[in-house]
Amino acid sequence: MSEAKQQFSNFKEAFCAYYRCEPKAFSRKALFLGIPVTRRLLAIPIYVFNRAFFAIDMGIIESLGEARSSEEFSSMLDELSNTSRLERSIRRGLLGIRVSGGKLMAQWQLVAPYVLKPVLSSEMGTVTPKAKSERPVASEAAARTVSLPVVVARRLHRAATDVTCGKPVDVAARDAGLAGEAEFLKLLAQGAGEDLALQWLQGQMLMAERLRELERDNAGLRVLLGDKELQIQRLKGEAPTASVS
Repeated sequence: MSEAKQQFSNFKEAFCAYYRCEPKAFSRKALFLGIPVTRRLLAIPIYVFNRAFFAIDMGIIESLGEARSSEEFSSMLDELSNTSRLERSIRRGLLGIRVSGGKLMAQWQLVAPYVLKPVLSSEMGTVTPKAKSERPVASEAAARTVSLPVVVARRLHRAATDVTCGKPVDVAARDAGLAGEAEFLKLLAQGAGEDLALQWLQGQMLMAERLRELERDNAGLRVLLGDKELQIQRLKGEAPTASVS
């Protein structure tokens, strides 16, 4: 960063400007900077061959990217701490191949001076950055409004991760603190945005719903065809024959 303090909308933008990386590389770079140095070498092959192993960490890091204050950042890190306490796998538990909340907090403190403080909007009920100067090239966009509250976005990512891992949608939604499947689908449609993982999941769920609709249509057609066959038999003066098992 230059000597003149540049201002960014959130942690993600400031982080990418500081490390001169593309926004799409944010999660991956923050992930490895958050893993203890002694564990990074072990984490590389896991990331390459089993990226889903870090799905929870990546989801939390994406949520952290929206943080605009130390309070928001600390609140999101609580989710990471709770996840770490619940983990019992050898890789994450015994070997410690997971992101460290302390290291992520260190990254926040490194770029926090360059993040615009949030301004509460009484009209919209959302948090928006107050632009004071021209945006630098490294930032992604000018002042913008967060489509979902930070806590809700975190719950959405947690539920999405569980669904991707095979947990039933309604169960995953309720475990993440949402009202149920209906709210999860609504938030998924609102929060997918440019998040490729959420976009993919939304596409899969829309496809599944379309398949269910087609199955219902096919079932209805089979009933109609059966009725039509009976009518044809009656017109021919034939009684319907029972199938022989």
